[in-house]
Amino acid sequence: MWGADYRRYGRNLHLFVWISLLRYCFHSALSPFFARLFLHVSVWLRSSS
Repeated sequence: MWGADYRRYGRNLHLFVWISLLRYCFHSALSPFFARLFLHVSVWLRSSS
């Protein structure tokens, strides 16, 4: 029960971190680089899970 709550919280925290990172990156000068990096990481995460 606690483990399920922790997993759900962890997933929400993960989403929040990614969204804030994206918001920061897309407003910075390096946004194309970060967009490419984010794409690679999200594809890698999806394939590894």
